[in-house]
Amino acid sequence: MDVIILAAGRGERISNYAGPFLKPLIHLASGKPLIRHTIDQLRDYDKMTNIVVVASPHNVESLNEAIGDRPVTFAIQRRPHGPGDALRVGLEIRGTTSHVLVLLADNLFTSHDIARLQSSYVHTGHNVRIGYSELPRDEAARFTWQHPEKRTWHEKEPIPDEITDVDCWVGGFVGLRDRIRYVIGFALPNDRGEVLIGPYLDDLTRSPDDERARMIPLDAVDIGTDASYRKYLEETKISG
Repeated sequence: MDVIILAAGRGERISNYAGPFLKPLIHLASGKPLIRHTIDQLRDYDKMTNIVVVASPHNVESLNEAIGDRPVTFAIQRRPHGPGDALRVGLEIRGTTSHVLVLLADNLFTSHDIARLQSSYVHTGHNVRIGYSELPRDEAARFTWQHPEKRTWHEKEPIPDEITDVDCWVGGFVGLRDRIRYVIGFALPNDRGEVLIGPYLDDLTRSPDDERARMIPLDAVDIGTDASYRKYLEETKISG
């Protein structure tokens, strides 16, 4: 299975801990940069064949240094036009398999998360499988979230007051490369010039199967904001 890691974002929400475009380089409690942790989790799971890291011109050298001797291919997103555009850039790199795992560089994944996504795809066919976590409403507002009744995905949209706990995409999904490329190819920029992924998850997951069958629970931890990063460090300190 090929892997695309989206690591070209500006990191505006974690500005107290990382400079522009350097969010994947923040250090974990272990002392390891986040991008290196993600690469190591993939290395520990031997079914991954080719890893593409989508970087920006501003962080590619730093990411390469942090990744070290692990073989990866870099794809450069020339301008910060959002994760959907970054995914299109990553898909331009010739793949070695027909299916691809997409990860976000600001979430802390475990090898168990990666194994769940990969194995669920193998056993259930060609429909996209999406990693999710149930989060409180206030925290979920930062994520791509699924409306519990309409079963539709929303990104950077207010969550209705009557919804409390929300199923959120936490940055892992797996599916057919050509299908993902086709759907993302129709993605249009929003008023900020960003091409998002969330609104297109509906198209990627459209099938007669049960909605829940396509959602895989993950333990991934978001550390993409100042508050979530502080919370992670504090909880790790307490548990350690």
